[in-house]
Amino acid sequence: MHYLRRRAALLSILAGAGLAGLASAAASCASPGQGTNESFDAGAADGTTGADSGAGPGDSSAGSTCDANTQTDWNNCGACGHRCATNDTCSCGQCTAPCGAGQSACCGKCIDTASDPYNCGQCGNECFPPSGGNVTGVAKCENSRCTFTCPVPEGGAEAGTIVACGADAGPAGCYDLTSAQLACGACGHACGTGLQCMDSLCCTAGSGVCGGACSNLQSDPANCGACDAGCPSPGQCTGGKCLGYVTSNPPDAFLDACAVGGTTVGALGGSSGWLTSTAISIPFTFSFYGTAQSQIFLGSEVTLGLGGTPNGIGYPDCKNPILFTNYPAIMAFADGNVSTGKVCYATVGSAPNRKLVASWDNLTYAGDASFALDVSIVLSEGSSAIELQYAVPGAPGDGGADAGSVAVTDSNLAGANATIGLQVDTFKGPNLSLSCDTSFVTSLPLSVALTPL
Repeated sequence: MHYLRRRAALLSILAGAGLAGLASAAASCASPGQGTNESFDAGAADGTTGADSGAGPGDSSAGSTCDANTQTDWNNCGACGHRCATNDTCSCGQCTAPCGAGQSACCGKCIDTASDPYNCGQCGNECFPPSGGNVTGVAKCENSRCTFTCPVPEGGAEAGTIVACGADAGPAGCYDLTSAQLACGACGHACGTGLQCMDSLCCTAGSGVCGGACSNLQSDPANCGACDAGCPSPGQCTGGKCLGYVTSNPPDAFLDACAVGGTTVGALGGSSGWLTSTAISIPFTFSFYGTAQSQIFLGSEVTLGLGGTPNGIGYPDCKNPILFTNYPAIMAFADGNVSTGKVCYATVGSAPNRKLVASWDNLTYAGDASFALDVSIVLSEGSSAIELQYAVPGAPGDGGADAGSVAVTDSNLAGANATIGLQVDTFKGPNLSLSCDTSFVTSLPLSVALTPL
């Protein structure tokens, strides 16, 4: 404060003495900030604040704007006017000291761009796994180019089932050759429509590879539901399950529905057709080839039809496709030349061991009454077993079970022209053929049991 008073007094004395020039000079020599309210403007005369391009290395006193790429410009690295030190490199707006041989400065770090998957060939060029394949690959950088490697199967070797396929064989990527739809067994080998890659083979959907070959596990009786899960002969595979019947010859007594007061449904003389216009209900649960059945029809040619109203000529012939019928059936002696005295049905026994018996009594061939036989088809409750029974008419025990063995000398009545077996598939003939125009009933009595698998 005292300084200001003395300065003002001095200027007044000089001015009064006519020394105005000295007074002006003294005023101009006053130091900024020493008792004044003036500020120091280092800017240009026009009021702008440009960058000082002459700043020294490492100088960060920068202006607000400059015409430079501050990410890579050595003179303006990270900000206008920020100059890197001699021999430094500007990358990502950061000054980086010189890198060793084979390395490049990338964002403040020294990187080998020949092998770095995030800076492959140049800073910031990241490698990604290929989009193709059914196994995720691992991105890598080799010789400054992006490529990929494939994982090795657990416990496997480098030359395992997972391989790298190039773009020349479809979408580039890692493929498991045992399951890849576009590379099944080999790169570029694609499975067609409706086929599925299984163990390096193109197989139909629902199949499996058994013994190095495609197998339909839904229908192959040798591989039913699984490889080597064979069905006992003569069973069949349906829906991956063994269906069919095993045969045996039990010493069962002949059951005659006519002899036990059963319902008579016809008396034929060689005509062909169905004896019942309405279905006969099965009084218990019964399954035929895995399908529940609730009613039967009886045919003149010793045939029992199951299910809906049967169509066709009356029985599925084993040789003539014209005569194939379209219904599930049991053929005990299907032959258009037989005639019979009467046909009956009856339910015998009590639950849960009831049996539905259908009988054809006094069966003769082409009207020749010199030899005859009785035939019954027996359906069993619980087991769904089927039994075909043959006996001498009128023998003790409702048939021939107690009559001893009687040879059938008439080849026609032995089955030389008859179809004997089971049919479940429509228009295909017997699925289980016991006899096709061959002598089958060679002696009486005879019982053939068919037990479901």
